[in-house]
Amino acid sequence: FWDYGDGNTSTGDPHPTHNYGIAGNYTVILTVTDSENNTASDTTWTYINAPPSAPSINGPDSGKPNTEYDFTFNSIDIEEHDVKYIVYWGDNSWDETDYNLSGTDVEVSHSWPEKGYFACTVYAEDEYGAVGDGTDFNIMIKKSKSIKTKYQWLQNFLQSNPNLFLIIRHLLGL
Repeated sequence: FWDYGDGNTSTGDPHPTHNYGIAGNYTVILTVTDSENNTASDTTWTYINAPPSAPSINGPDSGKPNTEYDFTFNSIDIEEHDVKYIVYWGDNSWDETDYNLSGTDVEVSHSWPEKGYFACTVYAEDEYGAVGDGTDFNIMIKKSKSIKTKYQWLQNFLQSNPNLFLIIRHLLGL
C-alpha cells in the first residue's frame, strides 16, 4: 500500500509512478502486509519542484544585420528560486545567462549576421533544474538599403572630399 502524502494512494504495484499536481514536500509511506497479516512500513519524503513561468520578452521584432539588439526576459519562480535564461536565437546559436533572482529583468544582446526571418525561443530554468515552458518570438532582419537620389554622385563626391565641402561653404559665406 503506497500513501503518496498528497491524499492519493495505490496498491498492488511494487514499482508505481505518481504525478504530483502541486509543488512541495511530501511524506511517502510504503506499507506491506505478508500472508500472515504482519505489516511493516517505511517512510521517505520527496520534494516536487515547480518550474518557473514561461518568460516574458521585451525587444524588437525587426532589425538590420550585424547590429546588436537588446532583449529583456523575466520569469517568476513561485518558490522564489533563482532563474537563468536559455535562448535559442533561430540562427543555430544559443545563449545562457547566469542565475538571477526570480522576477528580475535580465537583458541579453544578440546580432544576426545576415538578413532573414528568425524564430527564437527562450526558456527559464530554476537553480534546481526545473525548466518552464518556452516563449517563442520572431525577428525579421532586413537587408540595409542605401537611398539613391538624383544627386547621389554629388553626395559621393563630397563625402570622399570632405575638405572641399568646407571650402565651398566658406566661398558661399554659409
